[in-house]
Amino acid sequence: MSAVSNASPLIALARIGQFALLHDLFDHILIPMAVWQEVVAQGTDRPGSAECEAAADAGWLECRAIQDAWAATLLQAHLGPGESEAIVLARESSAYILGYCEMPGMLVQDKGHLGQAHQTDFGPPGPPPAVWPPFGATAQGR
Repeated sequence: MSAVSNASPLIALARIGQFALLHDLFDHILIPMAVWQEVVAQGTDRPGSAECEAAADAGWLECRAIQDAWAATLLQAHLGPGESEAIVLARESSAYILGYCEMPGMLVQDKGHLGQAHQTDFGPPGPPPAVWPPFGATAQGR
């Protein structure tokens, strides 16, 4: 089973020494170029950098470019580049998306239903405006 991650889970799991949980849960992790830039290229000597490089060398983490740059640009009105590209990459690869978004209370872990992100008790009710309706109307079932 594959998943797409933004930077937050990679960094957080590396900080607590549990980066390998990603591989325990998923066979393959995809990250978009913007996440690789944030965590590895710009994050040298920070949590997640060495772990991502080691996972990529081991073959279970892959950095992949997105195809739909326009969709990522639209999402960047509400999200950062890594989060935006992660959502687009999950849609393009039909993988689970795993990540925490800096929008208050938005936690995303879903497959195919990108417009139906899970809300925690801290966020406003309803779907987050950054992913609904751009992908909600086209999301396919699991």
